[in-house]
Amino acid sequence: MLQISYLDATTRDLATREGVADERLGPADARALRTLIAEAEAFECAAQFMEFRGIDPDAGDSLEVPFGLGGIAKFAPVHRRRVKDGHEPPGWDEIKRLMLKEVSG
Repeated sequence: MLQISYLDATTRDLATREGVADERLGPADARALRTLIAEAEAFECAAQFMEFRGIDPDAGDSLEVPFGLGGIAKFAPVHRRRVKDGHEPPGWDEIKRLMLKEVSG
């Protein structure tokens, strides 16, 4: 299962506490953000989530995922091993954890 972690307590609260998200994003976008996170957690790896959401795997080393009526959730992959000089970073199919870095909306 793909795990979602959070950059900080503020980001976590926005994504997981209904009242916080409703106040900042509005009820519809808050619900859409919670749905987005639940969708992500339903997949085995980031590549499956990206395919489901129609995100190009060559778009870069982080994800900007639209939700609701104009919100954007920015995720970064969390690697289990550090990338050393001369070695390719793990592919999206190897990423089992994403960090929610920012939510705008």
